[in-house]
Amino acid sequence: MIGTALADSVTALAQAPKIKIPPEIAAYGVTLLSASDPLASEFVHSLLGADAVSFAPVLPYAAVVVNNGEHRLLQTSVGFKWRDPSRIVPNPAIYISLVAFSRALPTQVRPGDSKLTLPSRELNSWVGRKAYDPGNAAPVSTVMEAINKVAQDFAPRASTFNLELDSVTVEHVGLIGPDVVGRRHHDTAQLLQGELP
Repeated sequence: MIGTALADSVTALAQAPKIKIPPEIAAYGVTLLSASDPLASEFVHSLLGADAVSFAPVLPYAAVVVNNGEHRLLQTSVGFKWRDPSRIVPNPAIYISLVAFSRALPTQVRPGDSKLTLPSRELNSWVGRKAYDPGNAAPVSTVMEAINKVAQDFAPRASTFNLELDSVTVEHVGLIGPDVVGRRHHDTAQLLQGELP
């Protein structure tokens, strides 16, 4: 099963996803890369270390949000989209929002930093723990089932797979982007008025 997932990920690498970054988000210096993009490789391998080998089957379906702007990103929402040939679901997609409004949370994307986002809450939780509390991170073996499931689910979609930056919440600015997910109502007046430093 893992061998098949690896083979499928190699195929997916050859079929790089299309990436959509709304201009209003790009204007704040925020960009989106496929985790399998050579430009993201150093960050991904630095983050995952030796566990990058275990994550190889899902990296073609993962995104890296890069903050080249002047402000922290308090929230990022990434869309993982594909076409359904049967047309049963007209526009299938999974949206993942990673939120870190509290100043105490290190999961905000500071200027010059990046964040890995996967189409699985379980994998995002594990990666977050590994990044910000590595001493308490569970072994990668605890998420291998989730890795294999994502690889199996997305491999058939590789040829039509796209990544989209749906919204970001920029510190002292507010929510920017189309906001298909509906994050806008979660932004508080305090955040918009810049009460967080």
